[in-house]
Amino acid sequence: PSSFQPQLYGTPISALAYDDEYEAIYVASQTQPLGKYAAGKRASMMSCHSSTDGMLYSSCAAHPEASQTTLNTVYDTFYRGNKPAQRTRIGIPLVPPHAYQPFGADSLTIGSVHSKYQLGVTSLMPMKGYVASVSPSAVRVHTQGGLCVSDNDIEGMVTGCLHPGHLHVSVGGVAIENNQSHVYFMDIYQNLRTVSSTTFRSNEASFGVMCMATNHEKQTLVAGCSDGTLRLLDASFRSRGRGSELAKVKSHVAGVTNAATSNDGNLVCTTGLASRGPSGSTIPYGFPDQHVLIYDVRYLGRGGILHPFSAVNSGPRLVSFIPDTVGQPNNRVLVASGQSKGGIQIITPFDTTSGTHFLVPQLAHRESMTAAGTSGEYLAIGTSQCNVLQYELAGYKRQQQQSHRASSFGVNASEYVRSGASTTGYGASTIALSEPPADKKPLVFPPYVPEPPAMSIDPVLLQSSGDPALRNGATDKLKSLFTSYIMCKDPNALKKGELSAFHAFANSLLLNAPKRNVSNELLKASSKIEGDVMASIMTSDLGVDLFKSEISDKKKVNEDDSLPNPNRLLHSHTLSSLCFEKSEVRETRKDNDRDTRSKKADRDDMLVDSHDGIPMRYRKLQKPSHSKGSVFSNAKYNATGVWPGWDYPPSMPNAYAAPVLLYLYFIPEIRSILMSRQFDKHGKATATAVPPLSAELGCVFHQIDCLSNFARIYPDESMMAKVGAFVPANLLASFASTPEADGLALLDGSPAAVERARRPEAFVRFLLHHLHKELSCKNGGSDIIDNLHGFTFVCVNDFVTGSGAPVVSEHFSMTLDLSYVKKSEQVKFCQVLHNSLSKESPLRAWCKESKSYETVVQRKVAVSLPSVLAISCCCAGTGNEEGLSIWRENAPENGHWLPEFIEIEIEDNGNVIVRQAVDGDGPGDRVWVEFKGDSKLPSAVAEVVKTKLARKRKYCYRLDAALSFVRENTGDHSADEVQGHHVLHVRVPSSYKRQAYQKQLAKAQTVASTNEASSDSGEVSKKLTIASAIKPNVLQKRIEDLKERIRAADESQSGDDDWVLFNGFVVSPTVAEDARAFHVSFKDPCLIIFRAIDDGGGSAKKERKNSDNDKEPSKLGLSVMHTKSIYSGRKPEFNPQRSSMLPGQGDLIAFDAEFVCVQEEESELTDRGSKVTVRETRLTLARISVIDCQSGTVIVDDYVVPCEPVVDYLTRFSGITAADLDPKKSPHHLVTMQSAYLKLRYLCERGCIFVGHGLSQDFLTVNLVVPPDQIIDTVEIFHQDRMRYVSLRFLTNYVFGRDMQQDVHDSVEDARAAYALYLKALELKKEGKFDKFLQDLYVYGAARDWKLGLDD
Repeated sequence: PSSFQPQLYGTPISALAYDDEYEAIYVASQTQPLGKYAAGKRASMMSCHSSTDGMLYSSCAAHPEASQTTLNTVYDTFYRGNKPAQRTRIGIPLVPPHAYQPFGADSLTIGSVHSKYQLGVTSLMPMKGYVASVSPSAVRVHTQGGLCVSDNDIEGMVTGCLHPGHLHVSVGGVAIENNQSHVYFMDIYQNLRTVSSTTFRSNEASFGVMCMATNHEKQTLVAGCSDGTLRLLDASFRSRGRGSELAKVKSHVAGVTNAATSNDGNLVCTTGLASRGPSGSTIPYGFPDQHVLIYDVRYLGRGGILHPFSAVNSGPRLVSFIPDTVGQPNNRVLVASGQSKGGIQIITPFDTTSGTHFLVPQLAHRESMTAAGTSGEYLAIGTSQCNVLQYELAGYKRQQQQSHRASSFGVNASEYVRSGASTTGYGASTIALSEPPADKKPLVFPPYVPEPPAMSIDPVLLQSSGDPALRNGATDKLKSLFTSYIMCKDPNALKKGELSAFHAFANSLLLNAPKRNVSNELLKASSKIEGDVMASIMTSDLGVDLFKSEISDKKKVNEDDSLPNPNRLLHSHTLSSLCFEKSEVRETRKDNDRDTRSKKADRDDMLVDSHDGIPMRYRKLQKPSHSKGSVFSNAKYNATGVWPGWDYPPSMPNAYAAPVLLYLYFIPEIRSILMSRQFDKHGKATATAVPPLSAELGCVFHQIDCLSNFARIYPDESMMAKVGAFVPANLLASFASTPEADGLALLDGSPAAVERARRPEAFVRFLLHHLHKELSCKNGGSDIIDNLHGFTFVCVNDFVTGSGAPVVSEHFSMTLDLSYVKKSEQVKFCQVLHNSLSKESPLRAWCKESKSYETVVQRKVAVSLPSVLAISCCCAGTGNEEGLSIWRENAPENGHWLPEFIEIEIEDNGNVIVRQAVDGDGPGDRVWVEFKGDSKLPSAVAEVVKTKLARKRKYCYRLDAALSFVRENTGDHSADEVQGHHVLHVRVPSSYKRQAYQKQLAKAQTVASTNEASSDSGEVSKKLTIASAIKPNVLQKRIEDLKERIRAADESQSGDDDWVLFNGFVVSPTVAEDARAFHVSFKDPCLIIFRAIDDGGGSAKKERKNSDNDKEPSKLGLSVMHTKSIYSGRKPEFNPQRSSMLPGQGDLIAFDAEFVCVQEEESELTDRGSKVTVRETRLTLARISVIDCQSGTVIVDDYVVPCEPVVDYLTRFSGITAADLDPKKSPHHLVTMQSAYLKLRYLCERGCIFVGHGLSQDFLTVNLVVPPDQIIDTVEIFHQDRMRYVSLRFLTNYVFGRDMQQDVHDSVEDARAAYALYLKALELKKEGKFDKFLQDLYVYGAARDWKLGLDD
């Protein structure tokens, strides 16, 4: 025989099959680790080789490893044994050598071999250049080159076969879920859509389908089951007979492991198990039945005829019918053993006179046959040591050209005609043919036949090269992690509802967030290729020494020789870094286990219905309902690891303002000055006093900074940052209290308010003017807002008759409203912008000279330009009107209507010129299109304008941000108000990211040193902070990762800024093209922000003026603790005169807060009866209490007057009454929200450690971010994983035997109780009794239903 090693890296072969149209053989392996570049990821590899010489064609990671739950279920169902765990070799029981093992590794002990490999791809079904595959984790279809074109992530399937006609595939296995079926029928050409399913009845509790085969002649399917039955199913897909069970017969006692049907469709042959291990055994094996059963389907009720398998210490495992030959009986059966001492036997059915032919393959010690496949006269055998042996049926000759089907031992063999041959079995002649069969196509490059649809996703696909080490699996440095393409052109957009051969690959040209930009080097190389976009690019054309960089420095390749890798598909880190622009490495998540898929399902459940055609990153998300044992985390939906989104859903009042606040954060000048003004006060503290919005906005910026800075110090095993989301509730409450906001109808619910879609445009105008007023030089500030956003218009009213002198006025603005051009031909953005900067319109006005109304031409001309150009689009949420239709319908064929670069110039005569950059022919080329307008200003008007012109009148701008409105009722223009939400695209300065990494690194290093010092000194108190739970090795890895990121940022030569998409708390990296795309029907433009850059050539500033960004804001002083009561004017009972009287760095303070409700929940019931929250409950701070744990002194006990009307004081839970918060008669120390916030923040900045119960919700409502190393939360200390959280009242009663909160809650009592619980936890941990105590607590709580006999 001929043999070769497939590119599976020495892993046992689990399945193989010949292609029926090409000279190709597909081979799949058990699951294995994916190499050093994919730590923790395991998958089943699949490779394609030439069937003539074994030359590698492609290799890819075909299926991820199934979850542990799925594997255990499959093993226990089929072999009565669970997945074996890691064990040492000492004391391990032996597995009998003749036992049937499911892993494909024939080892005598359950040890390293079994723990290393697990059940992977079990069935391969080639079809017309593609191959379908089945594993316990999914059902997939790949191209010959390894691209996954269809994926159905159903779990538990272990076998499959093609239907007659190869239009559908049937898969069978174990029902993992309660509502899952045992057999599924899937449409190959509709993305493996399930068209039917069948669930079998069985007396066994655990039941599954172990093997399947197709009877093409009878239009039926054969299913062998774990209960020992053989079932016949209807495969004709008649309307009433689809998948129905036609017959059932008892076969092997303990399960049918393999089945095959004869060429004429009359016979079925099976192998199986005679017994299995005890249920729940850790030894997953069964004992094979020593007989092969052969059935005649015409007389199925008579049962199967036993045919003995002649092998010593070995049972039959693999079975297939071989082609008929002249001079030999028909329907002969080939049976192969699954053990190392077995062999291959050819059996003639129902004939005891014919001799038995037996063949022993050339196997190494402990090497066994694990898979086999036939195609015509060829037989291929896969082994446990990753070898493929090929044999040829001696004397076999084809009589005529026929399209035949390949067999993979369990997939039906082909139909062949007999030819003159006298030999009886497979001989030792090699299959290296001198001429390939006429009806088989050879494998040629490029290796994608048929050509796949155009896509644009990351490539990590390993292809063949001339190095033998890459062909035989001698190295694992080039393992393919994921299978995908990278194209140099945009993906082809399909019409809505249109399907390609396998899938609706693209519905729009919006780019996906994880996609990377192709480098100029690759674009230049691809531009040399004419014609087909699938043409190949030589790696030598890219100047890559693949062997030297990836294999060994000692490996030398002649520089004059072209590398033998002509694929335009790219692989390896060297090629990836060359062919893609440098960007932050993004983790590609695979659904390797059920937990991951559960998280993915949770995220999918958050999607609001009726969003057809809207990409996931744009959809409105709502928090899923969680059990008492889980807490929702915004961090799971943040892919940047640096920048927080906002946790303020659209149901909250004035939620449209949140993206505007975030956009201002990314303007370095505004961020810097507002961070320095966040402690500004506003006169005397009264109930009606509103803090300056500049101060509140500075506090929001501080909140964003803290969320980013503390993202690496949370107890988590992963390397990913845990970035939360900011809450602007305090600022928006202050905004709602300003008289201007009410007068300008900016608030939600105002009768005169503009449409919700356009409300951010009005808000940004208000906020910029308000900040300008608060920060102006008159108030001791600067004109920073004016210098950045302000520009001046000159308005000239000129009488047409010339009877009156022109009337001149000036207008100052912070934003520019677009004035759309009404023309039938295609309109460019520069035309609309020109019309908005230099606009003229006819009016009627009173003329004093003629004493009559005359026609006036009003000309509004810009005479100065801002550094930050904020454009109000004035069309969001409208119907298909002129403005919105221009954005939709005028996009060029290969681009977007909104340009990335524009240039504005005001000439000396007042005429405005606008230019926009469009993409040129070459990569990176930029062509400027100019628009001057149809007419010039009259000389009289030009003279007036000339006197008002600014000194600098020419700016080149670059797109910096885009705030958009995403429609929920796409295409419905009949509604009174379009429903939707706002998203924000922002260009983040590269310096911002580097500074964020530096701050994360500094905080992580501080926590690492603190934890180490605490461990050395034996301090237990700091070991119970949230940050103290981080494992030292994990924290050290995060520190090294941050250092590497900072080093990469320093070494980066491009210095390109990043684009980020903010959609509430969902944050995704993206590209500029995604921000510019407004041709889709669901996305409306609201605000477009351009920033001035250096020159007109389009090069960005190397560094924005942000030297102040590194400066920390001024620290709070002791004066914030000296607040006077709003009602009485008295100072608090504890009034420290020196800071030393207050707790400091590392001191413990007990904290608790009470809240009142200012917005009740509103919900609706859907047609299905499920509850949908329309408006969420909103709480506001009502009381804070802080106790110095060292002295027991109450240092803060303030009641907080709310900024909004209270709808429910929640007296039963908060202890707050209306009189407590009444500014006219409250007996308590009543302060404003700002005063309470500043006190808590002052204590936080002093380094105090907060002790409390359920502090995360308290801090969230206060809008304060406290670092995890300053939080000791007893709700987390007394909590078991995956169990409910225990209330403070229950804990106090259980631990101390006393009840609390009998009448009402009291924050001082709650704070003391939390501190007492903390001390008890310390005591129990020192005594080593804490774990037992916690276990008893949950047992007691469950027995009492978490009630203590009192009304809860």
